[in-house]
Amino acid sequence: MINQRQTVANSWVSSPNSIAQLRDVIARLVSLVSDENKMLDSRRDQSLDQFIQKKSQLLLELMRAQKHFQPELMKDHLKGDLAKLQRALAENGRKLAIHYAAAKEVTDVILGVLRENESDGTYLCSPNSQKSYQ
Repeated sequence: MINQRQTVANSWVSSPNSIAQLRDVIARLVSLVSDENKMLDSRRDQSLDQFIQKKSQLLLELMRAQKHFQPELMKDHLKGDLAKLQRALAENGRKLAIHYAAAKEVTDVILGVLRENESDGTYLCSPNSQKSYQ
């Protein structure tokens, strides 16, 4: 029974195609996240939609590819690849948080200006209206 478990575990580890597939997906994900980080650094006015869609697609591929491995085996054999991915995602999270905060600040300024310019009464809600602008 123990030999059978070891054989199954070894077949998961020794399958070059499965390991190569996982490494390929991780590398493409790291590359994509790095590209997104560069775009965020350049402060270009570009939609993040393409990155969101591609990241979702690659995460799905990653989930499918990792089904052939036990988590312990993935950590042992892909430690370097996963560390690169973790660093790239951490940097991405920081940059997206900054991007989001900047977008919120711009939105708040625009809303403030709109509220100030509403004072002529043209677009004010009627006294019976329940609407409020925030």
